[in-house]
Amino acid sequence: MIKRTLQALTLTAAALVALAVRPSDARAQEHAALVWRQLNTAFETVSRDGFGSVNYIIGRMGEGKSDSWTLNFEKGVNYKIVGACDKDCSDVDIEVIDGSETIARDVLADDAPIVSFSPKTSGQLRIKVTMVKCSDEPCFFGFGLFQKS
Repeated sequence: MIKRTLQALTLTAAALVALAVRPSDARAQEHAALVWRQLNTAFETVSRDGFGSVNYIIGRMGEGKSDSWTLNFEKGVNYKIVGACDKDCSDVDIEVIDGSETIARDVLADDAPIVSFSPKTSGQLRIKVTMVKCSDEPCFFGFGLFQKS
């Protein structure tokens, strides 16, 4: 079932990437594909520990910029967020925010953040991604959200 879900997500992501970039922009497609491959590798790694995929986000942003997504989480479930970045990115950070409180984060100076957490209550949390270092803007990034009950 997880494999079928991953295949469907792969096709969906590939279609979204194809629609999101101009056909003449092969370089952008190459960067997005690199991020997608890294997220697939992350899935293979975390699935060995019993995690299944919940969601994948792929985007692009300039250095010093942030973006966030509000998602639903369940109390007592173990979550892992694994980030990825293209070859022009050397530092991307991920934070999990509940209201105004950061409950988990990876702000190390690297391009592969990993955040693990288990919410104390069910509800919405905000996932914030910050592009700290990007040598050729915009940089492509992505993250996979995985869960283990």
